[in-house]
Amino acid sequence: MIVYRLVMRSGPNAGQVYPLEKTELSIGRDLSNDIIVNDPEVSRRHLRLFLQGNQYGVEDLGSTNGTFVNGQRLAGPYVLHPGEFLTLGERINFVYEMVDTDATVASIGTQLRQEAPAQVEQPKLPVAPPPFSMPSYSTPQPANVYEPVVPPDQGSWLDQAEDQNPNLYQHPAAAPVAGGYAGQMPDQPAAPAPAKKKLSNWALITIIVVALLVVLCLVFVVVDALNLYCALFPKLVNLFVPGYCR
Repeated sequence: MIVYRLVMRSGPNAGQVYPLEKTELSIGRDLSNDIIVNDPEVSRRHLRLFLQGNQYGVEDLGSTNGTFVNGQRLAGPYVLHPGEFLTLGERINFVYEMVDTDATVASIGTQLRQEAPAQVEQPKLPVAPPPFSMPSYSTPQPANVYEPVVPPDQGSWLDQAEDQNPNLYQHPAAAPVAGGYAGQMPDQPAAPAPAKKKLSNWALITIIVVALLVVLCLVFVVVDALNLYCALFPKLVNLFVPGYCR
């Protein structure tokens, strides 16, 4: 079955399809038209379409902005061919199409059969790795084992030295102590007790002055931190800074 239609390419309803089902149709801005185009460049009754044999013809109805086919303004009736552009004014464009619905349905069925999804091969699952095992390590043994060095026999060379010099290891006799017996410790005089040192007057004065300075510094830090100048010494502060404490 052959179907004729107009497809709006540009205009207020771009993309809309208008099937041509009558032997004669009119296009315009007025609501009485078969195809209504609400645009100021379109006249109330702009053009008419009429069936002539197996094709539709077009005729301008004296529109203000004219009717064009493929860019050429119509001066009389014209038979349209599939794929030609029909322009109303400067902005409204239609394309004239002739569609064989039987062939379209057959081609769609063929396309669907050709585009049938192929059998998808199921992916193979990866082989699970063997269970993890801790490697065993052997403790390395030292290449060389050191043996303790045994010192030489001390008695042998000591005996030899003593044989060569008999007086080598003889200790001198202790001298007798006068007034006592040998081996007794002499009487030691008692050690005098250490004398106590007294602080001088200047040292005491210095300690007192340093203590007073430390106290004054602490008082100044507290007064400055709490801003107690006016509370404790208002007259003294006003003496140096008149009007500070009110």
